[in-house]
Amino acid sequence: MNTINPLIMMGALTGKPAREEIIKILTCYRQAGIEQYLIYPRSGCELEYFSEEYLSTVEIICKEAAALGFKAIWLYDEFNWPSGSCAHIIPQENPDYAAQFICAYNVDGEIKVEIRRNNNYTDLMNPAAVDRFIELTHERYYQRLKKYFGTLIKGIFTDEPEVGFFRPAAEDVPLFFMGYYDGLTDDYRTATGGDLFSDIASGVRAAKDFYPTECAPLLARRFRACFIDRVQAWCSDHDVVLTGHLMDETSPRAARLANGGVLTALSGMKLPAMDDVWCNTNMNVFEFLTYSTALYAIEQQGNQGGLAELFACHKCDIDFAKLQQILYLAAAFGIDHYVLAVAAMDPRGNSIKKEHYNTFAWDVPHLPAFKEWGRIARRAAALAGKKRLYEVAVRYTDNAPDLNNLLRDLASRQISWKLIDEHDPIPDDVLAVLNCSHIRMPLREEKYGITGWSFEQIATRLHEKFPINSKICYPDGALVSDVFVRRYADGMVLAVDMAGRNRELVLHRNNQTIPFTLPRFGVVEFPGWQLEFDHPHSQRIEFDAARQAVITLKNTQKLALALRDYAGSAEVELDGKSVIPTLPCSGLPESFNQLYKLADLGEVNSGRHTLVLKNDIEDFGFLPAAILLGEADLPDFSGRIVQYAQVFIPENALKIQTNHTAPPGDVELFINKKSCGTRLTAPYEWIIPDELRGELAEIKFSYSSSIAALFGNPWRGSDELSSALRGFYAPAYRGKPDLLEITFI
Repeated sequence: MNTINPLIMMGALTGKPAREEIIKILTCYRQAGIEQYLIYPRSGCELEYFSEEYLSTVEIICKEAAALGFKAIWLYDEFNWPSGSCAHIIPQENPDYAAQFICAYNVDGEIKVEIRRNNNYTDLMNPAAVDRFIELTHERYYQRLKKYFGTLIKGIFTDEPEVGFFRPAAEDVPLFFMGYYDGLTDDYRTATGGDLFSDIASGVRAAKDFYPTECAPLLARRFRACFIDRVQAWCSDHDVVLTGHLMDETSPRAARLANGGVLTALSGMKLPAMDDVWCNTNMNVFEFLTYSTALYAIEQQGNQGGLAELFACHKCDIDFAKLQQILYLAAAFGIDHYVLAVAAMDPRGNSIKKEHYNTFAWDVPHLPAFKEWGRIARRAAALAGKKRLYEVAVRYTDNAPDLNNLLRDLASRQISWKLIDEHDPIPDDVLAVLNCSHIRMPLREEKYGITGWSFEQIATRLHEKFPINSKICYPDGALVSDVFVRRYADGMVLAVDMAGRNRELVLHRNNQTIPFTLPRFGVVEFPGWQLEFDHPHSQRIEFDAARQAVITLKNTQKLALALRDYAGSAEVELDGKSVIPTLPCSGLPESFNQLYKLADLGEVNSGRHTLVLKNDIEDFGFLPAAILLGEADLPDFSGRIVQYAQVFIPENALKIQTNHTAPPGDVELFINKKSCGTRLTAPYEWIIPDELRGELAEIKFSYSSSIAALFGNPWRGSDELSSALRGFYAPAYRGKPDLLEITFI
């Protein structure tokens, strides 16, 4: 679990705070368990931006935060937003650094295309303008605070920089506008062979927008190279990370206008970020695409975490269930830093920013509860780095108007996805690749060439390719459509309510059914169990009347063959080659080992293999001639299993119960390595010690399989071996046991 509290106060630097006020504010946060603070100059700040008084105040915040034990300070790179102009100084001091745009107008029936400038914003596709921004912002912070860089100061937050910041007057609205940089016309001609201005004129006249689709990747690459990469390089040179989010990630076409291509731009940040200002968690409006774009960038950066700015436009009445729900949803998309927007130093800015008041100020009544919320946030953040499983990949293109609807449809079917960019190769680790950018057919599956008018049509034809091994249903078996489900490689399943009401549900996993309650805005974690076995897995070689046996391996694996060396010595060929046992046998129950010799088969490829018993040795029912030993893919196990996981124990839980069924029936429970006792018969339940309720603990079970698994199929027909084995044990217990599942009661 993370040692640092991942909650970050977005500390709006309002008013003109004296040192004593700063100490009081930071002390209140530290007493509530907060360890990270973002310095955010915004409306209501009565300090001149980057004046000596302003820099002195920022320095005091850093000094006092260090003295109080804060672990991280984050610097915001602008006054208000969008980032990039240093409070509008850059375009005002040098008109050549003002943002450029292509605009199209109808002038006397003709389409006129021209380049204009926005004197309120910086051209972030001009490297000289970006260098000036770094000089006026980042360098000035560094010169004043250099002793904190790389230690207390962890990163610099950029807020909604864009290439499409153009707000024309009401009487001067163009038919079309798009960001522009010097050289775009040449790059467009190289890419398409066309003349950009002529194509825009003809496209506007014909109501076709092929030209922005062609220009979008050019703008994205330029924005990435001139702004994101340039600022990230400065941050890397000064031992901090670049984080922050872009404008309009909520739809592909809006993102195309704002930044050319959100996946290209965002992937350049060492700590990619996103914002969810409303935090509306209804399944039909949740920003699945925004979170998915952040996840794409996070995985491009090696799955080292991400950041989310949350709640900026949320209500000021606190609901901790809702706050917990949002953190877990963010964590499910790889995000482990949670910026709480906005934590104003005082309310002065509310006379300017009138619409919202947030619930994270230092003097709110519920601040002491943030210490407990920090524990919840740590648990959520711990999930962000876990390896996620995906059933499908979704192709992100800027002309995919139904992309949001597709992601909601997938979520409602409990299907997990990841985004891939327009030119990314088809990944190997998904079952299907969906593309909804085609005009003639709304949805196409790329791996198998299947098309359809809806995902329902695609899913029907791909049904056998979606073997989801865990799903959440109502007690009557119907799939729940308004719960978000995330599956992890270790078997863990996360369920987050998106219906806003209490429900009794059932998880179907590993051939088990697990009833559970999902509260309103609730979160339930089903642990991913780790297994240890004290013996190899096995498969009895069941020779037919012709003394042959066929085995099928799902995966290539290391195997050994135990051949009986008592009452005759078994002679066996594998795929036409003699198997020579040269090793003492190990891996069987101890009394059997002395009766067998072992042949190391090395790695055996997946697929079908034929074994032939070459001599007339008798294959006794309870003393097999040959037993294959290897990894967990083999169907049987005879021995003892240890199963363990980190599990959060609910505060109201009194007992822990398993679904274990006999035989043989012995199960011992350990919590944090201390035995809670062995149960031989149902009910398999144990009392939870009081001090462990509400805590994360290691839950470990130790239990045994049946010896019957060693002897193979109990009934395959009328031959002598089957008759010998018939009726000695129930088929349900011959193989390796299913995982235990737990319920708190």
